[in-house]
Amino acid sequence: MGLRLRSIRTRIFLLVLLPVLSLIALYGFATFLTARGALNLGQASTIKSATGEPIGAFLSQIDAERPLALVYLAAPTGANLAVLQVQQNKTTATATSLSDALNSPDTMNNATPAEKQAIAVLLKDVKGLPALRAQVRSQIISKYRALDGYNALVSDSYSALDQAILEQTDAPLMAGWNKDEGFNFTLMQGPDTHRPYAELARAIFRERTEAALRLYPSGSPETDAASARALGGDLTIIHPTWAWIEAQKQSGRAAIFRFRFDRAPLTPQGWFGERDSLGAGAFHAGELLYVFDNLHACPWLIDDADRALAKLASSYWVNFVISGDPNGSGLPLWPSYRSASAPVMMLDTPPETGPEEWRERHMFLKQAVGN
Repeated sequence: MGLRLRSIRTRIFLLVLLPVLSLIALYGFATFLTARGALNLGQASTIKSATGEPIGAFLSQIDAERPLALVYLAAPTGANLAVLQVQQNKTTATATSLSDALNSPDTMNNATPAEKQAIAVLLKDVKGLPALRAQVRSQIISKYRALDGYNALVSDSYSALDQAILEQTDAPLMAGWNKDEGFNFTLMQGPDTHRPYAELARAIFRERTEAALRLYPSGSPETDAASARALGGDLTIIHPTWAWIEAQKQSGRAAIFRFRFDRAPLTPQGWFGERDSLGAGAFHAGELLYVFDNLHACPWLIDDADRALAKLASSYWVNFVISGDPNGSGLPLWPSYRSASAPVMMLDTPPETGPEEWRERHMFLKQAVGN
C-alpha cells in the first residue's frame, strides 16, 4: 500500500509539474506584454508582428525544456528521458515555426540591421539545438555546460525581442522570482549529491572560482548546502530574470514592477518525495496558485493568510494586464523599480517593499556567465 500510494503521489506530482513547467515561461511572457503593449504590438511594424509571437512561443517551450534536461542529467532514468523527449517535440515544433518566421520575406525585408544581427544569432542558436540535445541524451555534457547552452538560447531570444519589440513598443514589465528557487535547482542533487560543493563551483567558474566562493562561500556542510542551493537557483532562474529586468531598465522608459515571492506554501510531507517539505520555502512555481487565485488546484495546507495573499496577488496581476500598472484601490502601493530607491515588492503576508538583495552576486554572474 505504501509503495502504491507513493506511486500515485508521483503521478499526481508529474501531472501537476508538467503543465506548470510549460506555464512558467508563458506566464513570464504574458506579464511582459500588457493589454496596452499587445495593442501597440498589433499596430506597429511588420517586423514585430512577424517575430514577436513565434519568439514568445519558442521561449515558453525552451524554458520548459531547460529544467527537464537538467533533471535528466542529474538522474538519467528512462522515465526522465521520456518526459524530456515529449517536451523536446513541443520545442521542435515552435523552433520550426520560429525559423520559418525569421527567414520569411516579411521579416528580412523589413528588419533593421540591428534586428537582422540579433535574428542571425538566434537562428544559429536554434540550428545548434539538436547538437546540444544529443550531448544531453548521451550524457557527455555536464549540467553546467548544458545550462549554459540553454541559457544562451533564452538570452539570444530576448535579445531578438529587444530589437524586434522593445525598440518600438516600450511596454511596462512585471518580473521576478521566488525566494527559494534553489530548493529545486541546488547543485548538490542526483549524482552530485555528495560531491564537494567547492569542486562543483570550480567546474562552473574555473579561474573565477575564488571570486565565486567569496559570494557563495564554502565551509561547513550547512554552509556548502546553502551556497549550492543559492547558486543553483541563481544560475537556473534568478540571474537570467535579473538580467532581463536590468536590460529593460537600461533600454526602455516604461515602468518596471519587480517582485520576489516569499510565501512558503505549506505542502504536505511527501510532496517532494523524500525531501522535507518544511525545507522547501518559497519554491519554484509555488506562486502560480496565488497569482491565479487558484489555491484549490493542489492539496496544500491552506489558511486565511494564503487566501488573503492570493486575493492580493491576483488583483495585482489583473490590474497589470488591464493597465500596465498593478496598483489599484485598496491595494498596498507597489512602486516602480525605476524609482530612485529601486524597490522590490516582497509578496508575503504581509507584503512589503524593500531594496534588492545580492546585487553583487548578479554583477559577478553577469561577467562570469555572460548575461
